This record gives sequence, structure tokens and C-alpha cells, in this order.
Amino acid sequence: MEQYKQIVIVVKSDESSDLLPDILSGQTFDVMNLKKDDNIPEMVRLAHPDLVLIDVEDSNDFAIELCRSLKASEKTSDVPVIIILMLPEIQDKENAFDAGCYDFITKPYASSELLVRIHNCLLNQMYLKKLEHQVYDRTKELEANKSRFKNIFTSLSIGAVIFEPINNGNDFVIQEFNPAAEKIEKIKMKDVVDRPLTQAFPGVNEFGLLDVFKQVYKNGTPVRHPVSIYKDNRIQGWRENYVIKLPSGEIVALYTDETKQKKAEEKILQHRNFLQKIIDGVNDGLMVINRDYTIAYANKVALETYGHKRLEPTMTCYEVLYAQNAPCSGKGVVCPLKEIIKSRTFEKFEHTYRDSQNRNRSIEISCSPILDENSEVTQMIKLFRDVTEQKRREQRRDALVKLSKLAVGATSKEVTEAFLNEAEKITDSKIGFFHIIDEERSLIKLTACSTNTRKNMCKAKDNTGHYPKEKAGVWADCLRTRNAVIHNDYESLPNKKGLPEGHAPIVRELVVPVLKNDQIVAVLGVGNREYNYLAEDCENVTALADMAWDIISHKQIEEKLQSSEARFSKLFFSSPDATVLLRLSDGNIVDVNVAFEKTFGYERQFCRKKSFLSLKPWLDKEITQFILKELQKGNRVQGLEIQCQRSSGATFDAAISCDTTTIEQEAHLIVIIRDISKRKAAEKEKQALENQLQHARKMESIGTLAGGIAHDFNNILSAIMGYTQLLMASAPDTGEDHQRLNNILTAGRRASDLVSQILTFSRNDVQDLKPLKAQFIVKEALRLLQSSIPATIKIKQNIQNDCGMVLANPTQIHQIIMNSCTNAYHAMKFTGGVLSVSLEQVELSREDIAVKPHLASGPYARISITDNGPGIPKDILDRIFEPYFTTKSKGEGTGLGLATVHGIVTGLKGDITVHSDPGKQTTFQIVLPIVRALEKQAPTTRLKDIPQGNERILLVDDEAFLVDATESILESLGYDVTAMTDSIEAFELFQRSPKAFDLIITDMTMPGMSGDKLAKKIFEITPEIPVILMTGHSDIMNFKKAKAMGIKGYLTKPALRRHLAEEIRRCFGGDSTGMGRNNG
Repeated sequence: MEQYKQIVIVVKSDESSDLLPDILSGQTFDVMNLKKDDNIPEMVRLAHPDLVLIDVEDSNDFAIELCRSLKASEKTSDVPVIIILMLPEIQDKENAFDAGCYDFITKPYASSELLVRIHNCLLNQMYLKKLEHQVYDRTKELEANKSRFKNIFTSLSIGAVIFEPINNGNDFVIQEFNPAAEKIEKIKMKDVVDRPLTQAFPGVNEFGLLDVFKQVYKNGTPVRHPVSIYKDNRIQGWRENYVIKLPSGEIVALYTDETKQKKAEEKILQHRNFLQKIIDGVNDGLMVINRDYTIAYANKVALETYGHKRLEPTMTCYEVLYAQNAPCSGKGVVCPLKEIIKSRTFEKFEHTYRDSQNRNRSIEISCSPILDENSEVTQMIKLFRDVTEQKRREQRRDALVKLSKLAVGATSKEVTEAFLNEAEKITDSKIGFFHIIDEERSLIKLTACSTNTRKNMCKAKDNTGHYPKEKAGVWADCLRTRNAVIHNDYESLPNKKGLPEGHAPIVRELVVPVLKNDQIVAVLGVGNREYNYLAEDCENVTALADMAWDIISHKQIEEKLQSSEARFSKLFFSSPDATVLLRLSDGNIVDVNVAFEKTFGYERQFCRKKSFLSLKPWLDKEITQFILKELQKGNRVQGLEIQCQRSSGATFDAAISCDTTTIEQEAHLIVIIRDISKRKAAEKEKQALENQLQHARKMESIGTLAGGIAHDFNNILSAIMGYTQLLMASAPDTGEDHQRLNNILTAGRRASDLVSQILTFSRNDVQDLKPLKAQFIVKEALRLLQSSIPATIKIKQNIQNDCGMVLANPTQIHQIIMNSCTNAYHAMKFTGGVLSVSLEQVELSREDIAVKPHLASGPYARISITDNGPGIPKDILDRIFEPYFTTKSKGEGTGLGLATVHGIVTGLKGDITVHSDPGKQTTFQIVLPIVRALEKQAPTTRLKDIPQGNERILLVDDEAFLVDATESILESLGYDVTAMTDSIEAFELFQRSPKAFDLIITDMTMPGMSGDKLAKKIFEITPEIPVILMTGHSDIMNFKKAKAMGIKGYLTKPALRRHLAEEIRRCFGGDSTGMGRNNG
């Protein structure tokens, strides 16, 4: 116990104050005596002793009230009081303790008892004060912990709610509600605190969380409530909860909002189902085959192709595709899966099989590997397409090519026999025969048999004569029905007439009629195939016979002419002028030469036996009368200049000469027509050339503008594409955001291509052109256009899928369609209408290009764009291709759209024309020359990963936003980048610390000091440091000049992240195949 404890003694008077001081005098106390009449509360407050002893002898009530007074005072309430009572009653003791005394002593007492009680009181008081200090310290600590807990609770990124159990754990009152929970539930804490869970969130029972709370409250074990959907009349969303019980008995729910994730999963599922519908809806079969030959997946087309309704788990590719019970093996047999596993590359081959209807089918199969992360083949994708009909067309084409070549030096009979041999081969037949039909005389003549039939099958005599149709057997049913006939069981036919002696036996046969101008001219028959003929064989043989007849009939006519008019025909057919031979008796055409066909556009077969005047060869009817009068006079008509008319209705200038001759004792007239339109058009052509020259000079005016904007525009594109690539690098590859970013990057590339196109157009440079199918780009452009024009304008398209390829750049074709169609859209903007776009392959003759000397005759792709808008006035029709000429209101057009189209078309060695009917419609026609496709290139290798590094790079560009974007890209590749926007400050920095950098990347065009000058100064300090020069557009710097200066890298903006990364590594000694990307 501490020494010198102060004790205040309160006594009645001085006479009664000796006993207590005497008892306490021997102790280590500081005693202070007070009398009953003193101001005891004030003196105790001032002294604040360790103990107050009250001994007033005659008044217990005084002592009790004094104690109550001291305890009631805030200043003295902590001072313990011991009351010494004289023979107290029970009530006195109760009143004393009720007044707050620590202890009381009854007189008489022993001094030892008094001292012990005093010591105990002081000792308890000391312990009490220590305990109060501990409680105070612990309280401060708890308050600090509570503050820290509050901060953590408030700053949690997930929802956190504290609940107090009520009703014995059957409901829970919300005590705390953190900001994250407010954000998730879209409700303020004040609106839910002190409310039961079932009232604040009425859907919690159906959600299942209330049962979880009860479970955790009961057993204390934390429980994870899986992702489930919560909904009430206010909110709805997916939540995942983790519920725990605190030592205090409170329940804490930690939870996350999984709604976005769930919606994303639903979108992925919808997309997956969408892709599945696409796969099931395509006409090509698709299979995924495992390494053990089992089929992991097969779409509907794949199963139906091979006669299966559904995919069984144990199905293998060799069972389904090849009807074998083991993997393909043996000499000359190739197993696609084995080849794919070995090569890990794309494979393509063909497979032939007999289907359930015993039909030969040809399948084209493409195989691609599916690789794991170790580039090992795990599965194989098989795409296959039924190319049976395509093969048949190819067979027919090859047969006709063969016959065409044979017809050059063979007789008509040899050609016919060769044709029958091909028909036998295509149909797997054993016999073949060919009859000529004379419909007028109802006669049939067997013209030829196949080689096998003639040598090995048929020995009948007199098999080449004429006989009437009515004597023909059942095979002639095709003449009566005018359709192909199949007899798959010849012996069972009731109306067969039998076969001549020595005739080949007939098991089954297929006979087709050949019709020309609605008349049967011939009959082709094949027979004795080992399996039944089908309807598709009829189609195949009919198509083959129709095409072969043209060759055979032409050969027969040729032979007749050769026998009777050899000398005449040589002159007739070799004449460069259009020549026609006609009978004077009726004016019908006997024959025309090739020049006549080309000049007038009529086929020779069409002209024969027709009246010459029915073709309306010239416009002036009086010309015919003039010619007849001159001939009657015995005069020849020589070089008469007139206007002639082609089959298309087009007219041309011609000089005609006429004379009579006698052929086989019959009078004929020879008419020779020479096309003199070139001579007549010379003046017009000259004028057209002058107009074109004037137009070309106008087109050059946009050159200065194009070069001026290219640099700034490419800088903007660099920033857009740079930030996009950074976002793509951090976005999941399969996410919707990644696809959107990829669309932005694609649009940026397209814009970059357009800048390059404008520059190329203005400089008349040659772009990187290659053979391409224009129809795919036209369709793409129309899909894009459809989404940007109002529904009042309908787009009709007629795209010829087999149109040949043109030599162009995809961006050029895209720009032609977009600019031309946008011009048409503006014409129908307020009225609506139909925008028609077609693509077809046409043949332009010398006459067609007579006034277009920049074109060559031959095949062209013709794009026609028609709108039914108000049309173009004639007074401005000649100006629409001039740069900056526009009829649109201010802000709606620049006047460069059609000028750009004209420049592109001209640069591609094509031509553009416009025809407009005011008030009706306007049509733009664009022709581009067809080119043959180049040989297919080998499959490209897989794209390598983007290279990275850790070197120190000084980046200099005066555009702050471009510096920021490029700096972020370089840092994402691992480099330590110092970025500067002032080239002079950048050089000063390098001058101070030349060894602080491993590479310099600088813009070309900058204020103060250009990029080439900066590089030159840097080389004076450190000649060996690599420098990459970047430019949006520069007329004074190019790839060769940069290389000559010692600059190792040269990039044209906008540069893709991959190109920049690869160029950096090349400068550090990596790939050295070339300098720069897009270096023009």
C-alpha cells in the first residue's frame, strides 16, 4: 500500500476527537480532523482524501446524510466513506449502504478491527483505481479497433451487412450496411438499418438466404450461398453470399453482385446457340474427330450425307465415312487423321462413294488440326461438300473440250463416236448410239455407235440407213413424249418390238432427245449399266447431248460446205468484212460469215433460212429499193455508205457492196458490209480525247490538299489505333468488348488505307494491286450501307457469283461502291426509292470501246448502280466528276466523292459512264478489266507472338496524345520509356546522358528540330545508336533517304503495335528481312 494516505475524520466536537487520532497516530496516515459544524463537503472536495471516517456518536442520521451528500457530488463521489455507528438498527445499516458508504463499524470496536477495515478499504480503493485505468485503456483500444473495423467495413468493394438476431434467430435486424451494398442494392443505409431482413428484402425467403442465416446462427459454421437470383418488387439480380457468425452473436453477410457475369454467360450461351444454328444451317457437312477416330461432333448435313439420323458415342470416322471396321491403311491409302497428326497443317482431298440409293457421290473434304497448348493435335475438323454435280459439270466440260479439239481435224462421224465414248464413260454404260432425226420427213438415221458398241457389242447388218419413226422400238418413246426415257428392266417391257439380228442385247437403257428451236434433231442413247439409271443421269446426259450437238451439227454443216463450195467458202469465211449469202428468189439467208456474226451480233445458226430483211440490217427502207434497181440494170453496188443496225439496236456507219452470183444453178446475192464507224468517229474521238485531257488536268488539283492533310490525319489515327490496341491487350480475347475494339482497329486500318488511297490517287502512284473477287467486297459494302440509310430506300442487288477477278485493291472497290451508292442515296433522301446494284461479267468488243481508246477489248466486270431519284440535269452532267463540284447544300457534301471514284476507276484501267433520265432515274456503269487469278500461294504460317524487350527508349513526338499512346504501347511491351514532346529538349537530354538510352524513336515533322535533323545530331554523339523514324506523311523524307542517313528503322503512321514491336527487335539485331512496315 502506498504511504501517507490522507484520512479525514469527522467527529461531533473536539472533546470526542481524541480516540480516533490516537488509534491512527501510530500508522502512516495523514489525518485531518473535521467537526460536525464545519463545512465538511467543501473541505473534503478541496482535500480529496483517500478515506473519510464519520463518527458523530449521537446522530446516525447525520452520518448517513453526510455520506449521501459526499456521494452525490461529482468531485467527491469516488472518495470511500466508513461510518462508525452507535448501536445501529437494521434500518440504519440499510440506509448507510443505500447512501453509498463503503463500510460501517459498530461501537464499541477494537482498534485492530478499525485498522484492518481501514487498510482493506484503502487497498480495495487502490485496486479499484487500477481497474478503472485498465478499463479506460481497454475502452480506448476498443474504440480504436471499432474505428478500424468501421473503415474496413466501409471500404470493402463487396457488399457487407451486419445483422442482429431477433425472435430467437428466426429473423435478423440490419445493423450496418456498407456503401458497396448500397450500390449493389440501389438503396441507402438509412432506409434499411434497424429494419428486419424480411421487411427490407421481402424476397429473401424465396432466395434461400434466410434459411442460411438460421443455420449459421444455430451452429456457427460459415456457409457459402451459391450464385442465385434475388428479386422483389424493387430489384432483381444475381448474388453470391458468404455468411458468418461473430463472437458477439451477430451475423455478417458478405456478398457480390454476379448479375453482369450471369448476363455475360447468358450472352455467351446465346452466341453459342446462334453459332450452333449457323453450323446446323450451312449446306456443308462438319465433323470433329478425336485422335482415337471417334466422332466428337457432326452437324445435321454431315450425318445426312452418310445416311445417319443421329451421332452415337462410339461412331468412328472410318465406319461412317468409309464403311470400314478399322482405320484406313494399306498401300496407296491415305488416312487424313494420321496425315494431320504428322503434318499439323491443313489437308484437302476428294472421296467417292455409293450412297443408299446406289448413286455415285463425290465429296470434297478439307481437314484442319485442333492444337493444344503444346501444339499437339488433339482433334481434327473435317469440312466436306457434295461436289457430285460440280464433277458432272467438269466431266461434261472436259468432254466438250476434248470433242472441240478433236473436231478440228476429225470427221463428224469420228466426233460423234468420240462423244458417245465420253457419254458411256460418264454414265458407266457399255453401249452408246446416236440417231439423226428428220422431223419434216419423219425419218430416223443411225449416225454412229460408240467404239465399244461397234467393235464388241453390235454385229447387225445395214445399221446406218434411214427408216421411218413408226418402225422404231421402245427407245423411240422419247420422240413421242419429247422427254428422256429410262428402261431399267428392258425384258419386262410389254411393247418392245425386238432387236435386229446381231444387235447388242439390251438390259437397261437411257435415251434422251436433243431439241433445238423446239424441234427434235437427234437422239442419244446409252445402255447396259450394271445398276439402274436415275433421273439425275437424264439431266446429266441431256446437258451433255445439248452441248455436244452444237459441235456435231456445226461439223456436219462444215463438211457439206467443204464438199460443194470449198473455194467459195474459203473466201467467204476469211473475209474481214461482214458477208452474207442469200437466195435472190426468196431473200432468205443461206449463210453468214464470222465477221457478220461479230458485226451484227446474230449467231450464224439463227440467221440461216431467215429473211435477210427481217433482221433489219439498215434503217433506210429506200436502200433496198435502190440496190434492187441497180442490180436489175446489171450494175454492181460498190461502197455505198449507209447507217446499219446491229441486233442490239445500236447503229453504225457502214459501206456496202452487192453483186449477184450463181451457186448450184440458182441465183444468189452476196452482200459485203464494211464497218467504217472508226473512220466516221475519228472527229468525235478526237474531241473525246481533248475532253478527257481537260478532265485529267482538273483531277490533279486535289493533289496539294491530299498531301496537306495526310500527316495530321495519320497522327490522329495513330493515337486511336494505339489506345485501341492497349485496350485489346487487357481485354479477354473472347469477350464482346474485345470484338468491339477489334472493330475499331479494323475501321482505323480502313481509314489508314483511305488516306493512302487519296495520296496514291493524287500522285497517280500505283498501289499494291492483286487479283480479287469484287463480288465479296460489293456485298460487304452493301451490308454496311444498308445499316446507315433509312428504311424508305430499298437496296436490290444482283451479284454474279462467277464473275471473274479484277486487278485492284479491296479498299478501292469498297470506296467505289460506298461513294457511288452514297451519291444515289442523297438523290432519294427525301422521296425514298430503290437503289439497284449489279455486278456481271461482260465482253467489250472493239465497237463498244470505239470512243474509249484507253480501254482494250475483252472481258470486263461491269458494276451498275441505279437510283430512281430525280435524275441529273443535262447542263451539269459533264461536270459531276470534277473535284469539289457538288449540288448539295453546305455541310452535306465535299464534291470529292464521284471525283475519287473516277480517279480510282481510271487508275485501274477501267471506265465510268453515267446515264440520267431527269425525273426518272440515274445509272452509273463502271467497267474494270477481268484478269486471270495468280497461282495460289502456299498457306501462310501461324502469326508469331508479339516480341518484347526491356531496353531503354527515348520517344520524341510533338503530339502529346500520340506520345502518350505510343509510350503506353512501348511500356506494355516491357520497355523503359522516356517520352518528350519537344525535339530540342530531347536532344539536350540525350546530350547530357547519351548512355542512358538504347534506342531513339522520333517523329519526322516537328517544330524546332525535325526528326531527320535530330537523328543527325544524335549520330554525331553516338553513331552506333539505332534510330526509328516515324512519319504520318512527308514529301522530303522516304525509306531510301532514311536508310542512307544511317537510320535503321522507318515506319509510316499509323503503325500497328505488332509492326512497331517487330521493327524495334529488328533494330536490335532480330529479323533483318527488311526495313520498316508500310514504308511505301
